Formats: sequence, C-alpha cells, structure tokens
Amino acid sequence: MAQESDVVKLEVGGDHRHVRIARLVASGVASLAGFDVEAVEDLRIAVDEACVWLIDHGDGSPLRLTLRIVEGPSVEIAGETDRAGHADATPSVLVEQILTAACGEHHFDTAGDVLRFRLVAHTDRREATVVAPGASAG
Repeated sequence: MAQESDVVKLEVGGDHRHVRIARLVASGVASLAGFDVEAVEDLRIAVDEACVWLIDHGDGSPLRLTLRIVEGPSVEIAGETDRAGHADATPSVLVEQILTAACGEHHFDTAGDVLRFRLVAHTDRREATVVAPGASAG
C-alpha cells in the first residue's frame, strides 16, 4: 500500500490546455519511482491519451487525478470527471492500442455519470494488460 507521501492528488480544468500539467506531474512521479527516461515518456503519452479521453467525453468539469507510487515500483494513476450525457464513451481502438504500448495496465470505466480511467506503469516493463470495462483486474 502506498504511503501518504507517495500519493499526489491533482485537479485541473476540463480543458485540453491543462493536459500538459497532468503530463508534467506524472513524469515527476515516475522519476521519483525510478523510471528511466523511456518509461517516463511512455507514461506521459498514456496520461495524455487518458486525460484527452476524459475531456472529450466529459461535461467540462475538472479532471480529478490521483497518482501513487506503489510496490514494484510502479506508478498507478486514476482519473475521473463528470460525464457529458449518455453518448457512447468507449475509447477508440487507437487509444486502446496506444495505451497498451505505453503502460503496463489500463482500464476505462464508462458506466454511470462519472467517467474513470486507471493506468499502471511498471519500472520492469511487464507485458501490457487490458481490462474490459466492468471487469476486474483480479
């Protein structure tokens, strides 16, 4: 379990201009976890894609992100925002492919009034795992 000092909480406006802030914070947390330069860049790409997905399907509310250094060491990033209407928010095949290449695990939750994602990146570059919406990463 992550210690309180290994957790960063960030809230940014639901606007594409603020994704840069999320990427910078994610790269800082990954550096603290001991990621090499390539792994930091991969995580930045994953955070960018996941945050843009939230913005594109959200109602303009702020993005709420929690970043944790966990055993491994790995970095876990959870993000959420309020959903805009009930249109299909399923991530595109391209987004899924990018996240599969860029981080160890990823999951999108499109059920309900809040959209969520979870990313896990590992310093040991494990095989990527995709968890279908509504399924358990078990």
